[in-house]
Amino acid sequence: MKKGLDIKKTLTISLAFAWISVFSSVYDAVMPLILTAAEADGGLALNHTMKGLVMAADNILGVFLLPLFGWLSDRTKGKYGKRTPYILIGSAFSVIFWIIAGLSLRFNISVLFFIALAFTLAVNAAYRPAGLSLLPDLTPIAYRRKANAITQIMSIAATIIGILLVTLLTKFGYDIVFYAESGVTLILLAVFVLTVREKRWETRLKLTDDGNAEEEAFADYKVNRRYLKRNRTLLLLSVFFFYMAYNGLVSSLSNYAIEVLNLDKSRFTVPQLLCLLAASLAAVPAARLSKRFRRKNL
Repeated sequence: MKKGLDIKKTLTISLAFAWISVFSSVYDAVMPLILTAAEADGGLALNHTMKGLVMAADNILGVFLLPLFGWLSDRTKGKYGKRTPYILIGSAFSVIFWIIAGLSLRFNISVLFFIALAFTLAVNAAYRPAGLSLLPDLTPIAYRRKANAITQIMSIAATIIGILLVTLLTKFGYDIVFYAESGVTLILLAVFVLTVREKRWETRLKLTDDGNAEEEAFADYKVNRRYLKRNRTLLLLSVFFFYMAYNGLVSSLSNYAIEVLNLDKSRFTVPQLLCLLAASLAAVPAARLSKRFRRKNL
């Protein structure tokens, strides 16, 4: 393997996480509106308590399905690699169920909508671990920090695409957003299929010849491993409360923008876009700071 991080390869591998980010941004932005809007406006007229329960469904499914399918993909062997089959099959079924959800919303078939939505969220939780694990699997240890920064930038760009789809297309109907997001996913999936060769790249993967970078990477690993053993409970609680707060925020941000900030459907995504702008500006500096001071000190 050539010396240094292969940027092109990193970008193509990151596509697996990119369309996950597009879906997540669309789901978080438009679903609260669908669940609480009046039936006359194309919504389902649920109260905010019921909306919260529906929005929590993906997290509840994730508690069971993420570790299960992560464990399964770790142990999968085949000519296409251990992650790619989950990514391809899962993405295909996710698009199918998501389109069915859009169609059922268009024709006001609530029961079918919730069934299709449940299957969409379940399938996403099933292939998400494989999509997230592919990059570290195919990246030398010494360059995973840089690769992760590139993936984060890719994720932010994909999230912006999702927010723009919601902003531009919501006025034409909620279901139109579903179809557009599915189209973006299929395009990214096609590029992924044509460019990523997991099994071949995994076979060729060797640690870089850059001894200093490799030594630094293993030093980080040893320090982080000792730190994890000493502070496992604190770290788990930190992650739990972070995601609880984050999901509580994003699952109601669209409602807040319209009902409290009085933003119309052409501007209700402004808060999300501002958050993404801040995240994109912080991604590269954060990676450099973590390299200099180590993550545990930030």
